[in-house]
Amino acid sequence: MPEALFHRLNETARAISRLGEDGSLSPEEARAQMAAAIVRLLPDDARAAILPARGAPSEAAIFPLTDDLVLAVMLPPGRELTPEQRAGVENAAIHAAAALARVQDAARMQVSLQRKEEELARLRRADMLISSRLGLQETLESILQMALEVTGARYGIFRLVDEDRQRLITRAFAGDDLGHPHTEALPLDESTITGQAAVSRKTLCIADVRDPVWRRVYYPLDKDMKMRSELVTPLIAPSGRLEGVLNLESPDVGAFSDEDALLLQSFAIQAVIAIQEARLLDALQDLSARLLADPPTVIYRQVVELARKLLGAPHAGLWRRTPAQLLLQALQPRDAAPPEGLLPAMVQTLHHSAPAHIPLGPA
Repeated sequence: MPEALFHRLNETARAISRLGEDGSLSPEEARAQMAAAIVRLLPDDARAAILPARGAPSEAAIFPLTDDLVLAVMLPPGRELTPEQRAGVENAAIHAAAALARVQDAARMQVSLQRKEEELARLRRADMLISSRLGLQETLESILQMALEVTGARYGIFRLVDEDRQRLITRAFAGDDLGHPHTEALPLDESTITGQAAVSRKTLCIADVRDPVWRRVYYPLDKDMKMRSELVTPLIAPSGRLEGVLNLESPDVGAFSDEDALLLQSFAIQAVIAIQEARLLDALQDLSARLLADPPTVIYRQVVELARKLLGAPHAGLWRRTPAQLLLQALQPRDAAPPEGLLPAMVQTLHHSAPAHIPLGPA
């Protein structure tokens, strides 16, 4: 190889390497500048471009770079590359392929980072919505809209468990051009995909609802819309209580990723916080109104029942402390008996001012 060509080849390789490490360039800019560097190895009036493999001119000399990109060298009519020039271009193409891989990796990381920043911004916005004391309906609608935007879903719905814990009641839904959305209550069982997520307490990411496994249990959000993929996650309170389900759908097959599933779970946590805070606020307002009108015995029962519902506990009771003993004031359900071992354990914790967790069952 002539010495001059050898030096140009080294300079070209270094230039291509620098372009691959320059994180400020887009993939398109990097490809254009790499092609410009490779031109230095070519005869006068020759041109070079990095193009999609399917878009390369048929008359060009082609040097593969990646699965979908090639280096196309266009020579004047009647001109051909010498063996030394071809060897130099092949060497440069190897460097360009490695550099392009770095550029594309950096671009993917940048896109991923940008998406993460957008996700965090929306999660912070959800926190602000909860802190702003908006109504539960408005908060759920806002969270649902943010979930649609981040995941790219077209439609979504919140269903919450009813007081009897037998059905899933629609509380919010959103989507483009919804004609006749099915907002009626669904049974809290495994007869639908939504119900399966609720009963199993697991997030379900379904690539195609027309798959035989899912077709029989798919319940469309809108009978006039053709949905293909679904992402659904349960709303689980810290106590383990099932609060409802957040469900997203898309007309595209495989629209949702594992990353979308994790993100939806984050929105579900925000929704649970909003639900619990709304219940607590309603309970406090109700108690404030009752304090002026109802006798203490009624207030005690109301406090116990509200505490039981808020915490998802099967039983709740309220005792009044006297110098000699603890006096039961209210118990819910009314026909329940205090669990065995509760009173002695309560007596031992009376000197604490903070709430205490008292295990009653076997370790």
